[in-house]
Amino acid sequence: MISTFDKAYAEGEPRTGAPRAARRQEIEVLRIVSAFGIVWFHNIAIPGQDIGYAGLVAFIIISMYFATLGSTPPKPVAQRARVLLLPWLVWFIFFGCLNLAKHEPFVPLDHGLVAGVLLGSSVHLWYLPFIWIVIVLFDRVKRPLGERTLAYGSVTLALCLLLSCRLWRGPSLALNYPYAQYMHAAAAVFLGVFFANCKVLARPVQLALVAAVLLTIVWFTLSMRGIGVPYLLGVSAAAVTLLPEWQLPPSFNVSGLSECTLGIYLCHVFWLKLLPKLVPMPQMVLPCVVFVASALSVWAFRKTLPRLARYIV
Repeated sequence: MISTFDKAYAEGEPRTGAPRAARRQEIEVLRIVSAFGIVWFHNIAIPGQDIGYAGLVAFIIISMYFATLGSTPPKPVAQRARVLLLPWLVWFIFFGCLNLAKHEPFVPLDHGLVAGVLLGSSVHLWYLPFIWIVIVLFDRVKRPLGERTLAYGSVTLALCLLLSCRLWRGPSLALNYPYAQYMHAAAAVFLGVFFANCKVLARPVQLALVAAVLLTIVWFTLSMRGIGVPYLLGVSAAAVTLLPEWQLPPSFNVSGLSECTLGIYLCHVFWLKLLPKLVPMPQMVLPCVVFVASALSVWAFRKTLPRLARYIV
Protein backbone atom coordinates (compact mmCIF):
# COMPACT_ATOMS: atom_id res chain seq x y z
CA MET A 1 0.00 0.00 0.00
CA ILE A 2 2.87 1.80 -0.06
CA SER A 3 7.09 2.30 -3.04
CA THR A 4 5.08 6.29 -0.26
CA PHE A 5 4.61 4.66 -2.01
CA ASP A 6 5.06 8.74 -2.50
CA LYS A 7 4.88 11.15 -5.37
CA ALA A 8 7.98 13.30 -5.17
CA TYR A 9 10.21 10.24 -5.70
CA ALA A 10 9.25 8.88 -2.33
CA GLU A 11 9.30 12.36 -0.83
CA GLY A 12 13.03 12.25 -0.38
CA GLU A 13 14.46 13.64 -3.59
CA PRO A 14 13.47 16.66 -5.67
CA ARG A 15 10.72 16.15 -8.20
CA THR A 16 12.87 17.72 -10.86
CA GLY A 17 16.60 17.59 -11.44
CA ALA A 18 17.94 14.11 -11.98
CA PRO A 19 16.65 12.42 -15.12
CA ARG A 20 14.52 9.31 -14.75
CA ALA A 21 17.30 6.99 -15.82
CA ALA A 22 19.54 8.36 -13.02
CA ARG A 23 17.22 6.88 -10.41
CA ARG A 24 18.14 3.59 -8.84
CA GLN A 25 16.00 1.32 -10.94
CA GLU A 26 16.27 -1.58 -8.51
CA ILE A 27 14.39 0.57 -5.98
CA GLU A 28 11.82 1.47 -8.61
CA VAL A 29 11.28 -2.25 -9.24
CA LEU A 30 10.73 -2.85 -5.54
CA ARG A 31 8.18 -0.02 -5.47
CA ILE A 32 6.23 -1.72 -8.27
CA VAL A 33 6.43 -5.17 -6.69
CA SER A 34 5.35 -3.71 -3.35
CA ALA A 35 2.34 -2.06 -4.95
CA PHE A 36 1.33 -5.33 -6.56
CA GLY A 37 1.72 -7.10 -3.21
CA ILE A 38 -0.71 -4.68 -1.61
CA VAL A 39 -3.24 -5.21 -4.40
CA TRP A 40 -2.89 -8.96 -3.89
CA PHE A 41 -3.33 -8.63 -0.12
CA HIS A 42 -6.59 -6.72 -0.48
CA ASN A 43 -8.12 -9.54 -2.54
CA ILE A 44 -9.00 -11.57 0.54
CA ALA A 45 -10.58 -14.42 -1.43
CA ILE A 46 -7.21 -15.83 -2.56
CA PRO A 47 -4.28 -17.38 -0.67
CA GLY A 48 -0.94 -15.73 -0.02
CA GLN A 49 -2.17 -12.84 2.12
CA ASP A 50 0.97 -12.73 4.28
CA ILE A 51 3.17 -12.74 1.19
CA GLY A 52 1.19 -9.88 -0.31
CA TYR A 53 1.32 -7.95 2.96
CA ALA A 54 5.11 -7.93 2.68
CA GLY A 55 4.54 -5.27 0.03
CA LEU A 56 3.30 -2.88 2.68
CA VAL A 57 6.39 -3.47 4.84
CA ALA A 58 8.68 -2.77 1.88
CA PHE A 59 6.55 0.23 0.89
CA ILE A 60 6.94 1.83 4.31
CA ILE A 61 10.68 1.10 4.41
CA ILE A 62 11.22 2.77 1.04
CA SER A 63 9.11 5.79 2.05
CA MET A 64 11.17 6.37 5.18
CA TYR A 65 14.41 5.60 3.33
CA PHE A 66 13.97 8.52 0.94
CA ALA A 67 12.41 10.82 3.53
CA THR A 68 15.34 10.49 5.97
CA LEU A 69 18.39 10.08 3.72
CA GLY A 70 21.31 11.81 5.38
CA SER A 71 21.98 14.15 2.44
CA THR A 72 18.31 15.07 1.94
CA PRO A 73 17.24 18.40 3.51
CA PRO A 74 13.93 18.37 5.39
CA LYS A 75 10.93 19.47 3.33
CA PRO A 76 8.52 22.18 4.57
CA VAL A 77 5.51 20.78 6.41
CA ALA A 78 3.18 22.38 3.84
CA GLN A 79 4.98 20.56 1.00
CA ARG A 80 4.71 17.26 2.83
CA ALA A 81 0.99 17.95 3.32
CA ARG A 82 0.45 18.76 -0.36
CA VAL A 83 2.11 15.54 -1.45
CA LEU A 84 0.42 13.24 1.06
CA LEU A 85 -2.56 14.83 2.80
CA LEU A 86 -4.16 16.47 -0.22
CA PRO A 87 -4.48 13.18 -2.14
CA TRP A 88 -5.69 11.58 1.09
CA LEU A 89 -8.45 14.20 1.37
CA VAL A 90 -9.51 13.77 -2.27
CA TRP A 91 -9.78 9.99 -1.97
CA PHE A 92 -11.31 10.27 1.50
CA ILE A 93 -14.19 12.20 -0.07
CA PHE A 94 -14.33 9.90 -3.12
CA PHE A 95 -14.65 6.67 -1.15
CA GLY A 96 -16.92 8.37 1.39
CA CYS A 97 -19.35 9.27 -1.38
CA LEU A 98 -19.23 5.67 -2.63
CA ASN A 99 -20.09 4.54 0.89
CA LEU A 100 -23.09 6.88 1.00
CA ALA A 101 -24.23 5.59 -2.40
CA LYS A 102 -24.26 2.08 -0.87
CA HIS A 103 -26.20 3.38 2.15
CA GLU A 104 -23.18 2.94 4.41
CA PRO A 105 -21.62 5.50 6.81
CA PHE A 106 -19.31 8.04 5.18
CA VAL A 107 -16.60 6.83 7.57
CA PRO A 108 -16.80 3.83 9.94
CA LEU A 109 -17.66 5.04 13.44
CA ASP A 110 -17.62 1.68 15.24
CA HIS A 111 -14.59 2.78 17.26
CA GLY A 112 -15.31 6.49 17.51
CA LEU A 113 -15.00 9.55 15.31
CA VAL A 114 -11.23 10.00 15.70
CA ALA A 115 -10.50 6.38 14.77
CA GLY A 116 -12.94 6.61 11.87
CA VAL A 117 -11.33 9.73 10.43
CA LEU A 118 -7.80 8.38 10.87
CA LEU A 119 -8.80 5.11 9.26
CA GLY A 120 -10.52 6.89 6.38
CA SER A 121 -13.57 6.18 4.29
CA SER A 122 -11.73 3.14 2.89
CA VAL A 123 -9.49 1.05 5.10
CA HIS A 124 -6.36 1.51 2.98
CA LEU A 125 -6.38 5.31 3.45
CA TRP A 126 -4.93 5.00 6.98
CA TYR A 127 -1.46 4.98 5.45
CA LEU A 128 -1.21 8.57 4.20
CA PRO A 129 -1.89 10.56 7.41
CA PHE A 130 0.23 8.04 9.33
CA ILE A 131 3.26 8.34 7.07
CA TRP A 132 2.85 12.13 6.90
CA ILE A 133 2.98 12.44 10.70
CA VAL A 134 5.97 10.11 10.93
CA ILE A 135 7.94 11.90 8.19
CA VAL A 136 7.23 15.34 9.68
CA LEU A 137 8.43 14.12 13.09
CA PHE A 138 11.66 12.75 11.64
CA ASP A 139 12.17 16.01 9.73
CA ARG A 140 12.39 17.73 13.13
CA VAL A 141 14.99 15.35 14.63
CA LYS A 142 16.99 14.30 11.59
CA ARG A 143 19.69 16.96 11.60
CA PRO A 144 20.10 17.33 15.38
CA LEU A 145 20.58 13.58 15.84
CA GLY A 146 22.84 12.89 12.86
CA GLU A 147 23.15 9.82 10.68
CA ARG A 148 25.06 7.57 13.09
CA THR A 149 22.64 8.16 15.94
CA LEU A 150 19.67 7.68 13.63
CA ALA A 151 21.11 4.42 12.29
CA TYR A 152 21.85 2.87 15.68
CA GLY A 153 18.79 4.33 17.39
CA SER A 154 16.29 3.31 14.73
CA VAL A 155 17.54 -0.27 14.36
CA THR A 156 17.51 -0.63 18.17
CA LEU A 157 13.89 0.53 18.33
CA ALA A 158 12.94 -1.79 15.46
CA LEU A 159 14.55 -4.73 17.27
CA CYS A 160 12.74 -3.84 20.50
CA LEU A 161 9.41 -3.78 18.67
CA LEU A 162 10.05 -7.09 16.95
CA LEU A 163 11.28 -8.74 20.16
CA SER A 164 8.21 -7.61 22.07
CA CYS A 165 5.62 -8.19 19.34
CA ARG A 166 3.86 -10.87 21.39
CA LEU A 167 3.26 -8.28 24.09
CA TRP A 168 1.79 -5.53 21.89
CA ARG A 169 0.17 -7.46 19.04
CA GLY A 170 -2.88 -8.58 21.00
CA PRO A 171 -3.63 -5.19 22.62
CA SER A 172 -3.15 -3.38 19.30
CA LEU A 173 -5.64 -5.71 17.59
CA ALA A 174 -8.06 -5.14 20.45
CA LEU A 175 -7.86 -1.39 19.79
CA ASN A 176 -8.74 -2.20 16.18
CA TYR A 177 -8.18 0.05 13.18
CA PRO A 178 -6.20 2.22 12.60
CA TYR A 179 -4.13 1.70 15.75
CA ALA A 180 -3.40 -1.93 14.87
CA GLN A 181 -1.90 -0.77 11.57
CA TYR A 182 0.16 1.90 13.34
CA MET A 183 1.78 -0.67 15.63
CA HIS A 184 2.30 -3.11 12.79
CA ALA A 185 4.01 -0.41 10.69
CA ALA A 186 6.22 1.04 13.44
CA ALA A 187 9.11 -1.41 13.05
CA ALA A 188 9.12 -0.86 9.27
CA VAL A 189 9.30 2.90 9.85
CA PHE A 190 12.41 2.55 11.99
CA LEU A 191 14.00 0.08 9.57
CA GLY A 192 13.51 2.54 6.73
CA VAL A 193 15.34 5.18 8.78
CA PHE A 194 18.10 2.67 9.49
CA PHE A 195 18.61 1.79 5.82
CA ALA A 196 18.71 5.49 4.94
CA ASN A 197 21.45 6.29 7.45
CA CYS A 198 23.47 3.10 7.86
CA LYS A 199 25.92 4.03 5.08
CA VAL A 200 28.00 5.87 7.71
CA LEU A 201 28.61 2.54 9.47
CA ALA A 202 31.26 0.04 8.46
CA ARG A 203 30.02 -2.57 6.01
CA PRO A 204 30.41 -5.49 8.47
CA VAL A 205 28.38 -3.55 11.04
CA GLN A 206 25.61 -2.89 8.51
CA LEU A 207 25.41 -6.57 7.60
CA ALA A 208 25.54 -7.69 11.24
CA LEU A 209 22.65 -5.40 12.18
CA VAL A 210 20.54 -6.55 9.22
CA ALA A 211 21.30 -10.17 10.16
CA ALA A 212 20.24 -9.44 13.75
CA VAL A 213 16.93 -8.02 12.48
CA LEU A 214 16.25 -11.02 10.24
CA LEU A 215 17.16 -13.53 12.96
CA THR A 216 14.88 -11.70 15.39
CA ILE A 217 12.03 -11.89 12.90
CA VAL A 218 12.62 -15.63 12.35
CA TRP A 219 13.00 -16.47 16.03
CA PHE A 220 10.34 -14.28 17.61
CA THR A 221 7.70 -13.47 15.00
CA LEU A 222 7.69 -16.08 12.23
CA SER A 223 4.79 -18.02 13.74
CA MET A 224 2.69 -14.86 14.12
CA ARG A 225 0.20 -14.40 11.30
CA GLY A 226 0.42 -10.95 9.72
CA ILE A 227 3.87 -10.15 11.15
CA GLY A 228 6.42 -12.92 10.67
CA VAL A 229 6.20 -13.65 6.95
CA PRO A 230 5.44 -10.04 5.86
CA TYR A 231 8.39 -8.68 7.82
CA LEU A 232 10.76 -11.46 6.81
CA LEU A 233 10.03 -11.00 3.10
CA GLY A 234 9.65 -7.22 3.19
CA VAL A 235 12.85 -6.57 5.14
CA SER A 236 14.82 -9.11 3.09
CA ALA A 237 13.69 -7.49 -0.17
CA ALA A 238 14.53 -4.03 1.16
CA ALA A 239 17.98 -5.12 2.35
CA VAL A 240 18.85 -6.78 -0.96
CA THR A 241 17.63 -3.70 -2.84
CA LEU A 242 18.91 -0.83 -0.71
CA LEU A 243 22.28 -1.96 0.65
CA PRO A 244 24.13 -2.87 -2.58
CA GLU A 245 24.56 -0.52 -5.52
CA TRP A 246 23.19 -2.61 -8.35
CA GLN A 247 24.70 -2.16 -11.79
CA LEU A 248 21.68 -2.50 -14.03
CA PRO A 249 21.86 -1.95 -17.81
CA PRO A 250 21.45 1.75 -18.71
CA SER A 251 18.52 0.86 -20.94
CA PHE A 252 16.58 -0.65 -18.03
CA ASN A 253 14.08 1.96 -16.87
CA VAL A 254 10.78 1.33 -15.10
CA SER A 255 10.39 4.83 -13.64
CA GLY A 256 7.29 5.52 -15.71
CA LEU A 257 5.41 2.73 -13.95
CA SER A 258 6.95 3.29 -10.52
CA GLU A 259 5.81 6.91 -10.58
CA CYS A 260 2.24 5.59 -10.67
CA THR A 261 2.58 3.44 -7.54
CA LEU A 262 1.04 5.90 -5.10
CA GLY A 263 -1.89 6.37 -7.46
CA ILE A 264 -2.21 2.59 -7.81
CA TYR A 265 -2.31 2.31 -4.05
CA LEU A 266 -5.01 4.96 -3.79
CA CYS A 267 -7.34 3.81 -6.57
CA HIS A 268 -6.93 0.02 -6.64
CA VAL A 269 -9.69 -0.58 -4.07
CA PHE A 270 -12.17 1.07 -6.44
CA TRP A 271 -11.17 -1.24 -9.29
CA LEU A 272 -11.14 -4.24 -6.95
CA LYS A 273 -14.82 -3.59 -6.19
CA LEU A 274 -15.89 -2.60 -9.70
CA LEU A 275 -14.20 -5.04 -12.08
CA PRO A 276 -15.70 -8.30 -10.71
CA LYS A 277 -19.15 -6.79 -11.24
CA LEU A 278 -18.37 -5.89 -14.85
CA VAL A 279 -16.36 -8.93 -15.95
CA PRO A 280 -16.51 -12.19 -13.98
CA MET A 281 -13.03 -13.67 -13.72
CA PRO A 282 -11.09 -16.21 -11.64
CA GLN A 283 -10.08 -14.89 -8.23
CA MET A 284 -6.40 -15.61 -8.90
CA VAL A 285 -6.53 -13.43 -12.02
CA LEU A 286 -8.34 -10.51 -10.40
CA PRO A 287 -5.31 -8.90 -8.64
CA CYS A 288 -3.37 -8.84 -11.90
CA VAL A 289 -6.24 -7.24 -13.79
CA VAL A 290 -6.83 -4.74 -10.97
CA PHE A 291 -3.16 -3.79 -10.92
CA VAL A 292 -3.10 -3.23 -14.69
CA ALA A 293 -6.36 -1.26 -14.63
CA SER A 294 -5.11 0.89 -11.75
CA ALA A 295 -1.77 1.55 -13.44
CA LEU A 296 -3.39 2.46 -16.77
CA SER A 297 -5.95 4.78 -15.16
CA VAL A 298 -3.27 6.59 -13.14
CA TRP A 299 -0.97 6.85 -16.17
CA ALA A 300 -3.77 8.21 -18.36
CA PHE A 301 -4.80 10.73 -15.71
CA ARG A 302 -1.21 11.92 -15.29
CA LYS A 303 -0.84 12.30 -19.07
CA THR A 304 -4.12 14.09 -19.75
CA LEU A 305 -4.34 16.29 -16.62
CA PRO A 306 -0.77 16.52 -15.30
CA ARG A 307 -1.28 19.59 -13.11
CA LEU A 308 -4.36 18.19 -11.43
CA ALA A 309 -2.77 14.76 -11.11
CA ARG A 310 -0.03 16.23 -8.91
CA TYR A 311 -2.64 16.73 -6.19
CA ILE A 312 -4.51 13.45 -6.60
CA VAL A 313 -2.23 10.63 -7.70
